[in-house]
Amino acid sequence: MKCLSFNCRGLASSSKKLALKRLIESEPIDIIMLQETLCSADQITRAMQELVPAWSFHAIDAVGRCGGLAIGINPRSIKMDSTWGGSGFIGLDIFSAELGMTLRVVNVYAPCSQRESFWQHLLQLSMMNEDRVIIGGDLNFSLGFRESWGSEAQFDPITDYMANLLEQTNFLDIPMQRLLPTWRNRRVGDAALARRLDRFLMKGTLQQRLHLFRQWVGSGGLSDHNPIYLEIQGPFKKPKAPFKFNHTWLKDPAYVKLIADYWNSHPINDTESLAKGFCRNLSQIKHISIKWAKEKQNRDSAQLIQIEADLTSLTDDRGLGFITAEDKCRLIDLENQKAKILKERGIRQIKKSGFMDPSWG
Repeated sequence: MKCLSFNCRGLASSSKKLALKRLIESEPIDIIMLQETLCSADQITRAMQELVPAWSFHAIDAVGRCGGLAIGINPRSIKMDSTWGGSGFIGLDIFSAELGMTLRVVNVYAPCSQRESFWQHLLQLSMMNEDRVIIGGDLNFSLGFRESWGSEAQFDPITDYMANLLEQTNFLDIPMQRLLPTWRNRRVGDAALARRLDRFLMKGTLQQRLHLFRQWVGSGGLSDHNPIYLEIQGPFKKPKAPFKFNHTWLKDPAYVKLIADYWNSHPINDTESLAKGFCRNLSQIKHISIKWAKEKQNRDSAQLIQIEADLTSLTDDRGLGFITAEDKCRLIDLENQKAKILKERGIRQIKKSGFMDPSWG
């Protein structure tokens, strides 16, 4: 799932709309977050539906310090459950078919003044206590000197406050692929200033459930802010591998007897299709073999643990003296048993990680 967040600084001009459309078309996006739309909710909703007709958009009017917010979803990959918002933020509860989970996505345009009270109020809301929350937008704070560029760059006075608040509420700042500014004052020389003000935050409990998460800074959009992107992927699901017969099983008399007993006790009836009966028996033998292999692996693991313990005991009992002939025979026997088990496991591991496994590579 991919999200695009962009402080557009107004979408009245056709050039701004065209630039935004290019951003949307440049990446396969599932969620769009816009800040500082500088228009009413109805106006931005109509404008965005003209740009991407198949999408569903929700917006907040630009009133007072809130420059207007909009958030849109691609209904082909995202299903919306509910929407809500307040001064400076709008949120959606969604279900992602790709991730197979529900999420709470919040688009924020934080104020320039009284930032501490805004963030204290927002992050203390009961809806922010959920485990699967993502916050994106123009958050209007930076975390240390490393997120400010220019000779006139100064330390953000609420850096420590925000770092402590995020830790208390279990929100994590997702590392960027490359640390870049998201806002520039468009001046030159010593007056040039740039900062990282736009970002995505994510609940730590959600990060633990994901296979991949990353954010990066894009380009374009005709604004003093750069667009930022977030990509997340759900828990890695290994594709189901086909059944693979291990020829070393035939060296085990117990396995040979198991298959022979089953085949002899399930003769193919001549009155039915011989091919059908043969395939049915093969299918059952496959399940029997899988069960037997798992049980053998468990037995081998238990035996290996016991062998290791016996070897350790023999070595410790020797101390600094000479080993007896009886202990030496016992030691060699244990080492041979261990080598046999490890050899069989090594053969299976090579087969498992070879080119026949479709999940390899």
